[in-house]
Amino acid sequence: MLGLYLGSKSEALRQLEPILSVGTPTQKIIRFLPYREATKFLLAPDPVLTQKFSNQFSSGFGRHPFPDKAFQVMREFLEKAEGGTPASFFFLNWGGAVSRIAPRATAFFWRKAKFYVEWNSSWVKPSHAARNIALVRNTRKKLQPYIVGSDINVPDQGIKNSGPVYYRKNYARSKRV
Repeated sequence: MLGLYLGSKSEALRQLEPILSVGTPTQKIIRFLPYREATKFLLAPDPVLTQKFSNQFSSGFGRHPFPDKAFQVMREFLEKAEGGTPASFFFLNWGGAVSRIAPRATAFFWRKAKFYVEWNSSWVKPSHAARNIALVRNTRKKLQPYIVGSDINVPDQGIKNSGPVYYRKNYARSKRV
C-alpha cells in the first residue's frame, strides 16, 4: 500500500494505526518528506516504460452509447497520435452507487452518466508535443456531441472556463465552500 498524507506526523501515525495493526506486514516504510521528495518516492520509474514521456489527457461522460461517428473520431485519434508512445481511450461503466446520489448533493455533478471516457496521447520528443496536445484537444471538440463535462481529476488546460465543465451547476456553490 502506498499513500501520501498532508498533515502532521502525529496525525499521520494516528490515522495509520488501524491499518498497521492488521496482519503481519513484510515491510513497513513510513517516511516524512517534503512534498516534492514524497512524489518522487511514490512515482518510482516504470520498469517497462523506461523512457520519460509527457502526456496530454482529456475526459468526458457519456449519457448514451457512442454512435459510429464517435468511434470514427476515436479511430482517427489513435491513428494520428505520433511519437511511438502510448495513446489510448479508457472507459469506465458508470451508474451503480454513484448514480444513487443526487447530482447536487456533493461537488461531483456527473452522476447520471452511463459511462466515463478518458483519452490521452504521449510523447518523448519535445517536437511532438504541439501536435499531440492539439490532437487531444481537437478530439475533445469532435466528441462534444456525444459527451458532457469532464473529470476534475483529469485536468485539461485546453478547456476554457473549466469550472462549469468539471462541476456543472455545482460550480458556484463549490467556489463559496
